[in-house]
Amino acid sequence: MNPNELIAHTLAAAATALRHTDAAPEVQAAYAAVKTYLQEAHPTISLAALERRPDSANQRGSLAENLEDAGAGQDAALLDVVHALVLTLAQQIPSAATGVDLDQVKAASLRLQSIRSSGAGARIHNSEFTGNMELSDIQGAGSPQMGAPSTQFSHVSAGGNINITYGAQPPGNARRRYLEEVAQECNLLPWRIVNPNFADPDRSANLTLADIYTDLDTTELRQVEQEEELRHFLRGIHQQERIPIQQIADDVPKLLIMGDPGSGKSTYIKHLAYTLAQAGLTSKDAPAAQPPSVLLDPWAHGFLLPVRIELRQVAAFAAKHESDTGDAHLFLRYLEAMLAGWGLAGFWTDFTQTLRTQEPRVLFLLDGLDEVATAQRQLVVDMVNDLCQRYGQHRYLVTCRPYAYIGQPWRLADFRTVTLAPFSQAQIDRFVDNWYNRLAHRERLDATGRKQALQSALRRPDLHELAERPLLLTVMVQLHTFTGQLPDDRGQLYADTVNLLLQRWETRHDQGVPLLQQLAVPGLKMADVEAALYDVAYRAHAQQPTAADTGAADIDEADLRKWLAPYLQGDWNKAGRFIDYIRERAGLLIRHKTEAYTFPHRTFQEYLAACSLIRTPDYPTTASDLVRQDPTRWREVFLLSVSRAPLGQALAAVNALCSGEVDTAAPAPAWQTAQLAGDALLEIGRIQVEQQETGHVLLTRLRRWLAQALRQDQLLSPHERAGAGRTLARLGDCRPAVLTVEEMEFCFVPAGPFLMGSTEDDELAQERERPQHEVNIPYDYWIARFPVTNAQFDHFVHAGGYDHAPYWPEAAAVDRWDNGAVTRYYLVWNEDEKKWEASQETTKGPHTSSDPFNLPNHPRVELTWYEALAFTRWFTGHLRRLGYLPGGYEVHLPSEAEWEKAARGGLHLPVGAALVAARDLAAACDTGTATPPVLQSNPYPARLFPWGDEYAPNRLNASETGLDVTSAVGAFPAGAGPYGAEDLSGNTFEWTRTLWGTSADKPDFAYPYRSGDGREDLAANDSTARIMRGGAWAAKEWQRSAARVGNSPGNRHFSLGFRCVVVPISRASF
Repeated sequence: MNPNELIAHTLAAAATALRHTDAAPEVQAAYAAVKTYLQEAHPTISLAALERRPDSANQRGSLAENLEDAGAGQDAALLDVVHALVLTLAQQIPSAATGVDLDQVKAASLRLQSIRSSGAGARIHNSEFTGNMELSDIQGAGSPQMGAPSTQFSHVSAGGNINITYGAQPPGNARRRYLEEVAQECNLLPWRIVNPNFADPDRSANLTLADIYTDLDTTELRQVEQEEELRHFLRGIHQQERIPIQQIADDVPKLLIMGDPGSGKSTYIKHLAYTLAQAGLTSKDAPAAQPPSVLLDPWAHGFLLPVRIELRQVAAFAAKHESDTGDAHLFLRYLEAMLAGWGLAGFWTDFTQTLRTQEPRVLFLLDGLDEVATAQRQLVVDMVNDLCQRYGQHRYLVTCRPYAYIGQPWRLADFRTVTLAPFSQAQIDRFVDNWYNRLAHRERLDATGRKQALQSALRRPDLHELAERPLLLTVMVQLHTFTGQLPDDRGQLYADTVNLLLQRWETRHDQGVPLLQQLAVPGLKMADVEAALYDVAYRAHAQQPTAADTGAADIDEADLRKWLAPYLQGDWNKAGRFIDYIRERAGLLIRHKTEAYTFPHRTFQEYLAACSLIRTPDYPTTASDLVRQDPTRWREVFLLSVSRAPLGQALAAVNALCSGEVDTAAPAPAWQTAQLAGDALLEIGRIQVEQQETGHVLLTRLRRWLAQALRQDQLLSPHERAGAGRTLARLGDCRPAVLTVEEMEFCFVPAGPFLMGSTEDDELAQERERPQHEVNIPYDYWIARFPVTNAQFDHFVHAGGYDHAPYWPEAAAVDRWDNGAVTRYYLVWNEDEKKWEASQETTKGPHTSSDPFNLPNHPRVELTWYEALAFTRWFTGHLRRLGYLPGGYEVHLPSEAEWEKAARGGLHLPVGAALVAARDLAAACDTGTATPPVLQSNPYPARLFPWGDEYAPNRLNASETGLDVTSAVGAFPAGAGPYGAEDLSGNTFEWTRTLWGTSADKPDFAYPYRSGDGREDLAANDSTARIMRGGAWAAKEWQRSAARVGNSPGNRHFSLGFRCVVVPISRASF
C-alpha cells in the first residue's frame, strides 16, 4: 500500500461510515478536515464520485491515481490530517462497517508517522508502503539540523524499507544511498523460510543471501594449451578441475553465463552486486569496508560500481516507448528512469561521470536475456552490444538459459560463454552447512542432527540429482527444515512447497486467524485458493512480453486483483486482502515494484502455470500446441505439467507433441520437438511409461527419433545433439552397436603405406611430431567405429573381468592390480595451497564416474591403461568363445601408427567405407585377407584432421564446441575419418599400446616410427608413459590427427578412454 492508496482507502472508509445517520461527530470533523485541505491544496482532486460509491474498488483506484498525478501522496501536511482521520475511524467505527481493513490502514499510517531517529537517518522495516514520497519537517533527536525543517525525497523498496536522511545532503550521499539500495535488494532471499517459527520477525532477522550463498562452478576446465597444463588436465579429477565462476568473472571483461532454470545465474548476479555494494559503503562513523579482493576470491579490479539490470525490464521500457532500435542511448534512458523510480534521480550525474571515465569503473550485471520475448531479444542484444562498443572500458556480465541463445541468430559480440555446472557433493554439503549453522546461530534450533540427516539423505542417487540444482536444493532444505522429509522429483518438490504453504494458510495466521476466515467468502475452500494461484501464474506466463507488452514478468496489481476476484465472489477488496496476505506471509508472490508483483523464481511461476494447464478441457492438445508454437516460453511449463498430470493424460500430451514415425528429412524444429518429448518422458518416469502399452510404443518411437537426431549435424547444434544423446541414454539407447560388445562396429583398414607425423609448416605441430614420414603397415586390421562405451565396458565388469588374473599380468607386475583391486594415480588441485598434489585410490572394480560421464552411450573414461588392456584380452576370449573371431586375430589397443592411419587414411583408400559388427568379424577377416579391396588415391593423405584440413567445431567435441564433458558416441558424424571411424578427434583422449618414454617433455621413442624398436613393448614398467591420441576437448592443436602426448599407464582422467582394434596376432615389424 503506497501513500496514495492509504489516502484513498481512508477516505472510502470515512465516506462509507458517514452514509449512516449515526456516524460519530468525530468522524465527520476529521473527514471534513481532509476534504477542506484537499480543496485548498489540491483543487483538482474531487471526492464526489467516491462519496456516491464509496464501496466501489474502481472509485478507490481512480482516486488513488488522481492523487498520484497531483503529487498528493508526497504532501506531509495531507498525510497528517489523513492520519488523524485514520485514528478516529479506528476508534469509532468497526472495519466491517467501512468495507476497508482499518487495522491494516492504521498500521501503515502509524509506521509512516512514527519516524524518529537518534542519528543522521532513520529506517522503517516492513513498511506497508512502496514507491516514492517526500517527507518534510522531519524532526529527530540528534539530527544534523535539530529544530529546523528538512526535506528528503525517499524511496520505499520492494523489501518494505524506507530510508530517510535528515538535513542537507553531503557530497557522495546519492551514491551511498544507491549502494545501500543495491545491497539491500540483492541480499534478500526471494521467499521466507517455510517454517513460521524461523520467519518470526520478533525472534531475529530472516536468513539473507549472504548467509547461505555457496560459490558456483562452471563446466569449463583449466586451460591445457601448454604441455605442463595438459598434464595437469590429464591427471585431475572432474570436480576439482572445474573453474569457479568467480575466477572467470575476474578474468573476462565480457562474459555470458548460461545455465538451466534454477542453476544459480541470478543468485550469482545478486551476490556479486551485493558484495561490491557492501565494499563501496563507507562512513565516517564506521571503519572502511573491506576491499572487494577480500570479499570476492579472486577479484583484481578493486571497487566497481555494480549496476544490476533485469533485461526484461529494459525490453518493457523499449516497448512502452515504441522503440525498435537497440542502442546504448535507449539503455541509458531506461537506467535513468529506473534511478528516478528509486528516488535516486540525483545519482544520475554521478553515474554518467563514472560511465565516461576511461578506466573500468562500472560492472554491468544484465540478468535474464532468456526472459526477454523472442521478438525483442535481438533489440536487447543490439542494445547491449552498442553499450559495450561505446563504453568498452567497463565490464559486462549477462545471464541466459541455454535454449534462448544456442542456435539463435542473435549474438553478443566478443562475449565469452560459460555454463554453470551442477552443484558438486562438496557444494551441496557446504550449502546445507551454511543453512543449518545460520539457523543455529540465531538460536532457532539444534541444527547438528538435522544437518547430518539431510546431508546423508542427499547422497541418495535420486535426491542427489535434484540437489545438484541450487534452486531445488534450496526448496529441499526448506522442506526438510519444516517436515524432515524429501520428495523424489522436482515437480513433487514444488507441489510439496506450495501445499505446505497452503496448509499454513488454512490453519494459521500471525494473529491466529486462518486465511479462509480472513477472507470470509461463503463456501470458499483451499482448493479454490489453489486454483486461483494456478490461474494467476498461467495468465502471467502467457502474457509475458511481446513487442507490444510492457508487463514483462511483472503482474500489475490491477490484473492480479482482476484474476483473483472471480474466486472471491467478485470482491475487489478481498482480492486485495488475499494479495497482501500471500505477499507478506507466504512468499509465493512478492512485490517487485510499485503496484506490481512477481513470483520468487520463474520456475515457481512455470510450475503453477503447469498446474493450471493440466486443468484445461483438452490438456494434451492445448499443451502440445503451446509448446510447439512458442517452445522458449512453454518448454518448462510443458515438462512440469506432464510430471503432475495423470499418466494417461501426460502420455497423450507427449504423443501429441511427437506422433509420427521418424522422418530423416524433417526440419530442425521436428528434431528439437522430439528431444523435448523425450525429456517429457523422463519427467514422467521411464518405469511408469514402460508399464503402459501406449507408453511403451511412444518410448520406442522417441528412442528412434533421438538416435537419428544425433546424426543431424546440418540442422542441430553440437549442444542440441549432445542433449539428444543424454536424453536417449536415460530413456534407453536403441543402438545395439553402442550398448553391446557383440554388435560393436569395426571399420576396415587395408594394408599399405600412409603419411605419419607433421610437416615443418604446420604451425600447431610440436617437434615430437616431426618429421612427417611414410610408414607402411603391412597387414589389414579393423578399428572400432567408436570408443568403448560405458555400457560395453560393463559387460567386462559383470563378467568378472577385474577378478581374472590372466587379463592383468602387466598391472600385477607393478603392483597396480591385486585380486580384483586396481590402484590408480591422479593429481588434485589444492585450492588453499594453489598447487597440484599427487593422490591415489584403490578400488575393487572400476572407478565410479559422475553424470554425464557415466551415461551408457558415452565413452568409458577414468580408466588406466591397464584396465583398457585387460578389457581387450577379455573381449578377445569372449568373441572366440562365441565363434566370432578367428584364431589368428586378437582384440587389442591400437598402436599409435594404427590409430593415426585410421584418422588420416593411407596413400590409397578403399572405395566406400566397410563397417562390420563384432559378431561378423570371422567372415570379415577371411574376406579381407582373401579379396584385396578396390583402392583409389587419397585426396588428402596429409590431412590435419580426420575430415580434412579445416578445423570445424561442429565436427568434434572440442573446447571450442563448449560442451566440456563427454558426449554420446555418434553425435559428430561429419567428423568421421576416411575409413568411417568417428570421435577420433575430440570427445576423449584414447590410450594406445605404444610407449612414449620416461621424460615428460620429450619422447624416448621419436620419429621415424619403427614398430620393432621396443616402443610396442607391453611389459615396460609403469614409469614409462604410454601415448594417447584424440585430444578430448582440449585446445585444437591436440585434436589434429598427428598430435601425440604421453601419460603414465597408471593414471586416470575423466577425459581419457580407449577404442579397440582387431589385428593379426603374428604381425611383422615395420
